[in-house]
Amino acid sequence: MLGARGQSVPGPATTVNRRPAFPGGRRVNVSERTILSEPAVSTRVPFVDLARGIAVLFMIQGHTLQVLLDPHYAGGPFSNAWLYLRGLTSCTFLFLSGFSFSLATTPRWAEFRKPGPRVYKRLRRYLLLVVLGYGMRFPARTLAGLSTLSAAQWQTFAIVDVLQLIAVSLALLQVGVWLLASPRVFMRLAFAASALAAVATPFASRVDWASNGHALLGAWLTTNTGSLFPALPWAAYVFFGAGLGVWYAGPRAAPAADDRARTFLKAGAVMVVVGALLHVLPWSPYGAIDFWTLSPNLFLVKSGSVLLGLSGTIRLMRGIKTLPRLVTALSRESLLVYLVHVVLLYGSAWTIGLGQSVGPHLAPASVVGWIAGLLTAMSLLAWTWHECKRQMSSVAVLVRAVAAVAVLYGLVWPF
Repeated sequence: MLGARGQSVPGPATTVNRRPAFPGGRRVNVSERTILSEPAVSTRVPFVDLARGIAVLFMIQGHTLQVLLDPHYAGGPFSNAWLYLRGLTSCTFLFLSGFSFSLATTPRWAEFRKPGPRVYKRLRRYLLLVVLGYGMRFPARTLAGLSTLSAAQWQTFAIVDVLQLIAVSLALLQVGVWLLASPRVFMRLAFAASALAAVATPFASRVDWASNGHALLGAWLTTNTGSLFPALPWAAYVFFGAGLGVWYAGPRAAPAADDRARTFLKAGAVMVVVGALLHVLPWSPYGAIDFWTLSPNLFLVKSGSVLLGLSGTIRLMRGIKTLPRLVTALSRESLLVYLVHVVLLYGSAWTIGLGQSVGPHLAPASVVGWIAGLLTAMSLLAWTWHECKRQMSSVAVLVRAVAAVAVLYGLVWPF
């Protein structure tokens, strides 16, 4: 999909109610929607929905440009700035997945610490994401075709992408909930895990995991075997979002939206400045490493940039009680939009994508036309499916069942 510098992914979607996590907080209704969280309810955190909806649009245009634009037009300050902003899309979705996890979990901490329907539903959701992640890279048209795969094809199948990363990262956070009695302790450990994932990245990249017989583990930890979203460093964004989500869900979140926006703004600005200053220092404890793929300083800069963007989103929401339904649909159906637009652009074992049929040979004006078409098509898809689930739930269940049967049938008997 995208390289480490410009990775862009859609983000997850789900909704939750929340009440104060700690005694003394006033009652607040909150809703969160991420591709990995619980089923939707009627309320949401508006600025999160808005941020995710915007990120979905950025994701679509970013992938389309990467697949169709002639490389001759790449390069230069404008292109580099666009690459950086495009890379923030994936960071935003990963951050929001952890943030949403904590918004859903903190008010019901005791409930999520023991087996029950909510926990089982959550774990099934994570398992589905893993299956979808590997399914999008399935290397054969049928199950029988697996017996003829080459070593290179198996390695491609083992690549870790964003869905697997989010599922496993959130599963680890759920383990933390089981083990820790206090949300505050969980918050501290989430921040510590985030820092550890960022700091460990340069060291893990120097290990030849394949030669040591741990190629699969290496695919989960580094980009050396082709993984786009290994745990190091990308899980750091999920854990960072989870830690900040606990803070937001507590009674200290009671101040007005402007106060929250200022907190995000100050924290984001500090992280960007500190990361940039550490980068320009003449000495590095890691030696010579690529800033855009391995440096922990990049994590500080990008995480700070995400907080700055969310601060602006919070301010945009002042005075707005209800988001346009299309924005809500894009936010809630981000997983569907992700799956469909990636298959359309990059293809699959069963289909040819625009990358193969058209290729990166188009001028900017032509690419703009394709972007407009895909944005319109994906918006209509999100809107239609969202309304179908809202107004015709039985039809939505039937559509899901038919799709699942069709996929299973195709794996046994090719179309």
